[in-house]
Amino acid sequence: MPPESIEAFRLLARLGGPFAEVTDLLDRHERLIADAASNMDALGQRGWGLASLPVAEQTRARALLEADQPDQADALLADLWDDDRRTGRVVARVSTLGAADPAFRELSLHRRRLLAKARHHHHAGAYEASVPIVLAQVEGITVDATDNRVFFSKRLNRAADVEDLTQFVSITAGLPTVRQAYIADVSTTQARGALSRHGILHGRELAYDTKVISAKVWSLLADVVEWAMPLASDIAQQRVDERRAARAGSDAVNGRGQRLDDREFLPTRETLRWVSAVQLGQHRNTGRFHGDVINGWRLSNEDFTRHGLPADHGVESRVSDDGQQWWAWRTTVSGWVLGYGLRVEDGSTYEYMYAGPVAPESAPTDGETWGAVWDTPPDWTSLDED
Repeated sequence: MPPESIEAFRLLARLGGPFAEVTDLLDRHERLIADAASNMDALGQRGWGLASLPVAEQTRARALLEADQPDQADALLADLWDDDRRTGRVVARVSTLGAADPAFRELSLHRRRLLAKARHHHHAGAYEASVPIVLAQVEGITVDATDNRVFFSKRLNRAADVEDLTQFVSITAGLPTVRQAYIADVSTTQARGALSRHGILHGRELAYDTKVISAKVWSLLADVVEWAMPLASDIAQQRVDERRAARAGSDAVNGRGQRLDDREFLPTRETLRWVSAVQLGQHRNTGRFHGDVINGWRLSNEDFTRHGLPADHGVESRVSDDGQQWWAWRTTVSGWVLGYGLRVEDGSTYEYMYAGPVAPESAPTDGETWGAVWDTPPDWTSLDED
């Protein structure tokens, strides 16, 4: 719950009367947060990442630790990772890291490929194979999401800063605590089931091939992915912005006919598709498209800025006299115009897209400049460069 929401609830609680029950909600919320933080502190020291695990199960495991039953606590949490949907969700999230940048996305898809193998190994009981793959990807994800800093290091000038108080997963009791279990020294060759990444990958720990250790490294991966998502997104967007800035003003196109100066193309396409969804709702309710969906009817500037456009969004919209055709367009900062249109006939809906140097002069069915969905203009697909 965001801090501003908590403050709003506290204000309501002080008003009393019909809002008195808000106090109970706040108490439950704060107990849940306190429980989760205590769980992270206790279980994190044993190498468990908890971002993807139910708080109730975490609390049960912590109770077992407090009852001096650490093996039972580990077994309880390890059983949760028998669920292939849980490992599947982690693998799927890895594939989205840095998705805005094609080069970053391609690497993330390779990580997904390797982790899919690790997932198979884990559920097949081949823990000797799953553990090294997952540990390697934890390190790789960390390096890619930071300035070449690593996860498994004690040296301050090499270790990634994994403490971020804006994310629950990376508060002090979270990833910073979990990491300590994985960077412990293994000074002699042993078979004790230590979590030390150095010990495992350098052949000094010989009893790492267990369900518990494999589950722990999967839980670590889940936490690292949660922490890395916003960092990878920022890096990917920075790379995209740098390339777009370098192409600004260019009239060149690539081999697929896509303009290289594609500034504002993505938010413009998303906004026009969103407005089309609003218009489809209008047509279902009234039998015709609304004549002034953009200006003065329900939609505000905030609706457009939420989709990435400036407050002065510049979207233009038209509707045919019979209300069965609607089309809209916007001139992007590059000077290129993108448009989207709809037509309803005999109960069927047809979509049209436009891309050109000037605004469309006619409705989609009245001109040859619009493309139907089976003839999508190149600039209505994402520019995908190496």
